[in-house]
Amino acid sequence: MTVNQIISTYSPVRLPLDSYRFHLQCCWNHSGIISALRHGQGVDRTVMVVATIGTSVPSLLSQTGLPILFGVILNVFADDRP
Repeated sequence: MTVNQIISTYSPVRLPLDSYRFHLQCCWNHSGIISALRHGQGVDRTVMVVATIGTSVPSLLSQTGLPILFGVILNVFADDRP
């Protein structure tokens, strides 16, 4: 298979996964605003833990982990491609 064939075969599956990853990372990165509004409360601690984990996880892990989670474990994108 050529590179163009591989991209055209798997991009319909890969693009929704990248969209989920992007939105998940946006939620992680913007959760500090919620924490600032509820300073010192339990919500503050919880949001800060989630934000710290979200920014600490390297992109490589999230880019390989989320497709496995959504595509293989949760079977969100069932596909008959090889």
